[in-house]
Amino acid sequence: MNKHLLTPRLILILKVLLTQNEPVSASTLADLTQISKRTLFREISGCNRLLQPFDLVLETKTGKGLWLIGTDQAKDTLKKVLDAQKSSYINKAQRQSMLMAELLKSKELVKLSSFSTLFDVSEGTISNDIDDFEAWFQRYNLIIERKPGVGVSVKGSEDDVRKAMTDFVHTQLDENNDWAFVIHANTSEALEHYFQSQEESSILNLLNKSILKKVIQALKHHANDILLLYAQSSIIGLIIHLTIALERLMKQEIITIEPSILNQLKDDEDFEMARRVSRIMEVEFNTPFPQAEVAYILMHLKGAKRRVLDQSSQALENLSKDAQIHSIVEVLISHFEAASGLILIDDQLQMGLMTHLRPTLTRLHYKLEIRNPLLDQIKKNYAQVFSVDQTSCSTYARELKDSIA
Repeated sequence: MNKHLLTPRLILILKVLLTQNEPVSASTLADLTQISKRTLFREISGCNRLLQPFDLVLETKTGKGLWLIGTDQAKDTLKKVLDAQKSSYINKAQRQSMLMAELLKSKELVKLSSFSTLFDVSEGTISNDIDDFEAWFQRYNLIIERKPGVGVSVKGSEDDVRKAMTDFVHTQLDENNDWAFVIHANTSEALEHYFQSQEESSILNLLNKSILKKVIQALKHHANDILLLYAQSSIIGLIIHLTIALERLMKQEIITIEPSILNQLKDDEDFEMARRVSRIMEVEFNTPFPQAEVAYILMHLKGAKRRVLDQSSQALENLSKDAQIHSIVEVLISHFEAASGLILIDDQLQMGLMTHLRPTLTRLHYKLEIRNPLLDQIKKNYAQVFSVDQTSCSTYARELKDSIA
């Protein structure tokens, strides 16, 4: 059995079934494992492929229930394999990260006893874990609601939940230094393999792999021209954004946006591009995309980094007309020259900075997270230049903030 395909929930479901001699109804099994019936059937999907090496079959029959078919020896072998999975969660940091992911995914109240069984620790340990990371949730205006004897759940707006989920996945990429692979994965197949091959302990499993696979394939087959416009890190961000949005939509978790902002975005030149992406997803997943979702796709695209500098005369003319960005670039270059003692006379540099600042200002304007996966590497390899650049940018920070308020 491939342990990477054994989720904590599936392990729990199989352990419960191993204790039963008679068929168990889906409702009863869901109650015993403290999950919803929908989650139960999602977890057992494809389970028989995993059970085949054990000569076991998970039988399901409407009106009768679920049960494992096989010899006692086969069941005992499976139990030993499942029990061996406990060692996967002995690391406190790993357990807490997985617990955070479970809380972000769960829409309903979950009993501490369920988490206790899931991670093979006491309820007191689970409670202490929540104490340790509660402040992280508060940074996103999310509250961990605890009801003694009932369970725990995360409360907050859909927008804040998605921001937390997105940042959580990006943080995992940063901490594991996986951006180097992700950014240089030059095919959709390599990208798909990367996400699919993650161990269950990976925070990337916060993403629904089935949805993620279909998102990658749909973009590759129907929007490859759009993907070619953007840097690989921005494509990854779009894939993560769409995967989270689709799963939340399927759970009827609808995001909203201020009507005034929506009307402003509808007039944007790239709104049709965002609408096209949403329509591709609508067809692929048979799930309607509200206009608010289209607006969030647009905000992501506007904040994305272009793969190459657009050298067309029209693009250069449009950039030149952008008085705000042109002014900011001139001031930043001036501050850098003053701090470094260098004279920078390079039209290509100026145009490159303007192209870079366009999505940056968009992300600042819409209060979107700004990430640079190569930041630590830049600090290390270009420490002196980075220090001077940081000084020059800090000098202009207040003016920049005022200009985009």
